Amino acid sequence: KGFDMISYLMYFNNELSGPQQHTKAYAETFHNQFKTKISSKIAFEGFKKMTFRFDEISDIDSKNFIGISSDPAGESILKKFSYEDMKGGKSVDIYSNQCYIHYPYSPPRILATGENYNYELGQDNSSSYDKTVEMMNYTEKVKKVMNSGNYTVVLTENNQLYYCGYKSSFERTNQTC
Repeated sequence: KGFDMISYLMYFNNELSGPQQHTKAYAETFHNQFKTKISSKIAFEGFKKMTFRFDEISDIDSKNFIGISSDPAGESILKKFSYEDMKGGKSVDIYSNQCYIHYPYSPPRILATGENYNYELGQDNSSSYDKTVEMMNYTEKVKKVMNSGNYTVVLTENNQLYYCGYKSSFERTNQTC
């Protein structure tokens, strides 16, 4: 695993002619596979919008993401790009003339262990080694995480309620958690 191919599209200002408006560029990054993270800065003066699409032959871990941020440290993530997004040919738009690409980017996750039956969590997990682990990647900010009985409950800033990795079909706007 010596090379990872990152393919990205760049769109010029509206003043350019039609053939000039779409430019496709490829960037190969060679990095030490034992390093924990690679980051690269992409900047083009005069651009107002950049559209990124990663080549489906890129070799990334299916549990990690490619993060696109506005700062070199990767603390202000603008977009995240998953393995499924890459295989599906999805693209993301950045409305800036520069950004930073980070790999691997591991977004916050909430893990729930248990029987995977009737939404039970934790209590019988020690009785067997083959209990399933449920994982959900959150795209919205989490307001509160708590345990209640056999449940792990997550309340987001949009008052969406999640439990045991499943999204419920109701909102809790008038109840305190």
